[in-house]
Amino acid sequence: MSTQGQANSPLHELQENRRLRFGVYLIVALLWVYGITSLRDISVREANNWKQAEADILQSKTVAATADWTTREMQARSALTELEGYLWRDGSLGFSQAAFQERIAQTLSRAGANAPSIRVSNGNEASPAQAALAINTISARVQTEYRPNVLFGWLRDVSLRPGVQQPLILIDSIVIRALPNQPATLDLQLTALVSRTPATTPESNKPAGVAR
Repeated sequence: MSTQGQANSPLHELQENRRLRFGVYLIVALLWVYGITSLRDISVREANNWKQAEADILQSKTVAATADWTTREMQARSALTELEGYLWRDGSLGFSQAAFQERIAQTLSRAGANAPSIRVSNGNEASPAQAALAINTISARVQTEYRPNVLFGWLRDVSLRPGVQQPLILIDSIVIRALPNQPATLDLQLTALVSRTPATTPESNKPAGVAR
């Protein structure tokens, strides 16, 4: 029984069966080739990653050595100060709303509008970015008789001009309605951004907020 069991064992079959030995050797050879190929691919990929990391480090060192970070910081601060100049910042949200409404009324008056209706309210809920920057939105709806010279004169008055720093009036929409046998009406939806941080020099914003 013991001799017969050994004759039927896998090892005995491997020793006696030439085809079986060849198949096993072939499988081992294929696995070996696959392992070598995989290791070579990994080696090439890691070498490329290493070269890319070296290039990134070299570029960072070059930028750090050549860039004038002090100048860049000053430019960034200057740009931030310029952008802050376009915000309404009259000390509080209520004062900014009043200055916003007065500027609309005065610019419309200069353009020759006939008894415009102006209603100012809080705008939409502040976005996360606006909340982080302590910025609120206020809006206004203006309705008056439509006359082209009034509209274009008002647009010229509130538009940005080079070298003139003033809080912005953003135009959301302009709607002109024409009804039979009635004067056409002009409907403006306006928005402004209000900073909850007062200006460092309130006097610089006070007269400009009214007459600007």
